[in-house]
Amino acid sequence: MTVADESLNFSPLEQVCALVEAAPATAAPLVFYGLIKGMAAELETRGNPVALSRLRLLDAEQRALVYGLMELHAQGANRRPEWVACVARMDRAVGG
Repeated sequence: MTVADESLNFSPLEQVCALVEAAPATAAPLVFYGLIKGMAAELETRGNPVALSRLRLLDAEQRALVYGLMELHAQGANRRPEWVACVARMDRAVGG
């Protein structure tokens, strides 16, 4: 079940996108990038390829962003244009 479009808060996604764009070759942004790439709609039936142990590389504030991303994913936001646009921005930043 998804929540109505107007109730989606894309703030965690935007924050992560900005972190990746600011420092695309550093540890935490790359963990975020891998998590978000693993949340792609087309991968939902195969599972997330990023090991949860990678969360240990993040501090508590960064993990809070991950929890926000997980909530967005649970609400189906990974199928929305805002999500796709942010992934494209991160792809450009990382060189993917």
